[in-house]
Amino acid sequence: MSPTRWFASLSSLSVLLLASPVLAEEEEAEEAEASASAGGSAQLDAAPAGVLAGFGRAGVFVLGAERLFGFSQSNTTVKIDDPAVSSETKISNTSLFFLASNPRRPFIAPRIGFDYFVANNISVGGSVGYTSDSDEGKVNGQNNDALKEKNTAFLFAPRAGYALMFSETFGLWPRLGVSYVSLKRETGNDNETSASMLAVSLEGNLVITPVPHAGFMIGPMVDFPLTGSGEQKAGPQTTELDTVKTTTFGLQAGLFIWL
Repeated sequence: MSPTRWFASLSSLSVLLLASPVLAEEEEAEEAEASASAGGSAQLDAAPAGVLAGFGRAGVFVLGAERLFGFSQSNTTVKIDDPAVSSETKISNTSLFFLASNPRRPFIAPRIGFDYFVANNISVGGSVGYTSDSDEGKVNGQNNDALKEKNTAFLFAPRAGYALMFSETFGLWPRLGVSYVSLKRETGNDNETSASMLAVSLEGNLVITPVPHAGFMIGPMVDFPLTGSGEQKAGPQTTELDTVKTTTFGLQAGLFIWL
């Protein structure tokens, strides 16, 4: 090999040896940049899913113990339109309640709630409640039927809601529906008063889920009457209660778990 060719070959080999590390570094930089870009895109794509990875996503079932404690104001109106016994009675009640059930105030009594998210953020469900209490007494050691009293109430409240979760821990869950209430009061031997009511129910709940699959909610609520009627029996005599309506508003809180 001539000196000229030997020198050219040596020069080419030197260039390749010097260029190889540079090319390798450039390839590694390009791969790292591509990986970071892909990771960033994945994080951006996953962000909304992260918020919906817990409460509020489609397929979640929620079981709650509702209206366990809070504050309420109730106004009840009972009207009798019969000209012979026409009357109108209004009763106002203010309650600070905690784990208490009162058949006379069924709208604020504790109840079991169940809701299912049919799509992301959108829930359908309802709540049911039943309360009962009874009293009896004695006068001079003898049972007195005039002191006997039994009250029962049943509530069913279908509803729909929208959960707006700001993070996996905090969100809002307003719910709108109707509440059906059936009441009965028995006093003495033959006296009985019964009534049924239908109301629009609205809740504005703040949802807090400090641990996975469990949380609590607190917020304002209102039950606005639509219709209501009943009857009052005193022995053989029956009097129709043409209007029985209760308006309730206040603040309530409860607990729930979700699956």
